[in-house]
Formats: sequence, C-alpha cells, structure tokens
Amino acid sequence: MHPRAQIGRRSGANGLAPVGRGARMTAGRGYAVSAKLIDERSGKEYELSADGATLGRHADNAIVLSGRAVSRFHAEISASDSGWVLEDHGSTYGTFVNGQKVDGLVELKDGDKIRLAVCNSAPQGEFNFVFQAGKPGLGSALKIAARAVVGRRKVELGRMVFERSPGVLLVRLAGLFRRREIDALESDVQRELVQEGPGSKLMVVLDLGEVQYMNSYGLAFLVKLGSQRQLNGSRLRVFGAAGTVQKLLSLAGPGSPVQQVGSEPEALKPG
Repeated sequence: MHPRAQIGRRSGANGLAPVGRGARMTAGRGYAVSAKLIDERSGKEYELSADGATLGRHADNAIVLSGRAVSRFHAEISASDSGWVLEDHGSTYGTFVNGQKVDGLVELKDGDKIRLAVCNSAPQGEFNFVFQAGKPGLGSALKIAARAVVGRRKVELGRMVFERSPGVLLVRLAGLFRRREIDALESDVQRELVQEGPGSKLMVVLDLGEVQYMNSYGLAFLVKLGSQRQLNGSRLRVFGAAGTVQKLLSLAGPGSPVQQVGSEPEALKPG
C-alpha cells in the first residue's frame, strides 16, 4: 500500500494523542484550539475545533451552505502550526477575506471578514462570516497534535493506493479529490514515472470507482497527464467513474487524451 493510503496513529509530545473528528483539544493551561464562524446576517454561530471544517453546498460538508453560487466543496478552515488557515478549493465564485480574493491558503485572524460566492446576484457574497478566534497560546504539544489531525484528514479526504505490474502503473483513488489532493496525486504519479527513467512508456491507469468528488482542477490534471503519456507513446486510462465525476470527464470533449474504459480488465489490456 502506498504510504499516503495508510492512516497512522501517533502521539505527540508529552503523550498527547491526536483527537477524533469534532473533538476539542485543550492545553494544560486550559487554552482551547477552537474558533467560531458567525453568520453576519443570521447571527448563527458555527463552532470550529482543531479538526477544522469544510464549507460548501454538498451535504458531506461540516458547514452546509445552500446558496446557488456556492460550490459543492467551496472552502475549508483548518488548524496549522501558526494558527488558523482558510483555503479555497477552486470555487466558481470565490472566497474573500477582508475584501481580498483567496488564492491558496491564507492565515485567519480574529475579526476577519469572510465572503463566499460573490456574483452578480450577490455582489457582497451569498454568505458573510466573521471569524472569531479562540484563546491564544498554542503550546508545542498542541501544534504537534494539530499537525497530526490535519495530516490525517488529508488521507481521509483523498486516498491513493499505487500498484505496479509490468508496463502499468495502477492507482486506486477514493474519497474527495480537491486541489490539495490532486496536487499530492500529481506529485506521487510523477515520482513513479521518474523512477522508470526518461521516455518511460509506462501506462497509467486510474481506478475512479470510489471517488466521491473531483473538480475542474482535477480534470485539468488528468488532461495534462494524458497528453504527457501520449507524447511518450503511452496512454492514460480511467475506469469506474460515475455520477458527477463521469459528467466532469465528459467535459474534456472528443479527442480527449484521457481514455475511458468500462472495466479494470479492459483498462489493464496492453496497447
């Protein structure tokens, strides 16, 4: 099994173990690794623990937002070594902090104003939140625990298992694949291809049967990888896609370098 597909359990300093989803981590002095999002319009408060929270239209998010311009998996807030960070997941109508559009990760500070889904029908954003930080004072033990929790969540959100056979690299994917997980997938696939040496004709096969979500960023990666394989005289094949993932692949159009096949045996056939 590929290392990224393994979920480890490890203890931090002073025996402090990572906590489970939704739990609150506290330091010996009683400082809480927690925060709130406060909806400016309704006044509703959303508690955030060190495990963080995803925001979006899909029911699997920790904070479900029903706005029409909100993306299915719009953004995520999580704990980092230095504090709280917000990441936009390639949403269509964007995420803004204090009026600045988020591109990648940004640190959050107490009192920051967060807007989601700024569009013609909602120029101030469909949802507006104020970020309220918990008490300061993250100790080193808490930082270690926070890193472990965030690292484990990445594995849960997007799992990868790499299998090698002569001439074929088979990658089994499961879970949610957003920008962060796609970047990790690209890095690991390229590492495997580099090990084959220059001009490798290794065929890459992706099992998408357990993928619950992938956005346009993922499609762009697949098209790029497929084009690279074609230039090397090889192929990129995918199988098992269904639902929204299948619809996403159809956007590549005719002549796509991503070859879709109906089953694993068909995908593994040479040629």
